[in-house]
Amino acid sequence: ALSSVYDPIRFPLSSRGCTAARRAYSQSTSSGPPPVKPSSLQKIASKSVVLSQKIATKSLLLTKSAILATLRAVKITVTDPKAAWKYVKDIGPAVKEVAHHYWVGSKLLATQVSIATRLLKRLLQGKTLNRSERRLLTRTAA
Repeated sequence: ALSSVYDPIRFPLSSRGCTAARRAYSQSTSSGPPPVKPSSLQKIASKSVVLSQKIATKSLLLTKSAILATLRAVKITVTDPKAAWKYVKDIGPAVKEVAHHYWVGSKLLATQVSIATRLLKRLLQGKTLNRSERRLLTRTAA
C-alpha cells in the first residue's frame, strides 16, 4: 500500500529508485516545518557583528597608544627641543607614508563595506549574487 501523497505520474513504479523518490516527495509535502539550518546570510551577518566589535576594540587600543605617544613627544619637546626637531625632520617622511597608507586603506574598506551592505540588502530580498559579489561580501565580512 502506497501512502496517500504518492503521485504515480511524477513517480511511476517502474522507475529506478522509486522508493527514495516517494519518500522525498512525501517528506516535502508533510505538514511539519523543515529543519532550520543557519543560512549563509545569517552566518555573514553574525561575522559582520563580530568584525565590527573587533574594529571597535582595535580602534580604542590604537587611540590609547596614540595618546601615550603624543604625551611622550610633548615631554621630549619640552626637555630637549633641538633633539625633538631633529627627530621630527628624520621621521617626517616615514610618518607621512604610513599615514597615506592607512588613509587609502580606510577609504577602500569604507567603500567595500558600503558595497557589502548593498549586497546584503539584495540577499535579504531573495536575489542571488554572482561569484565576484559573493567573494567581495565574504572578504569584507570575514
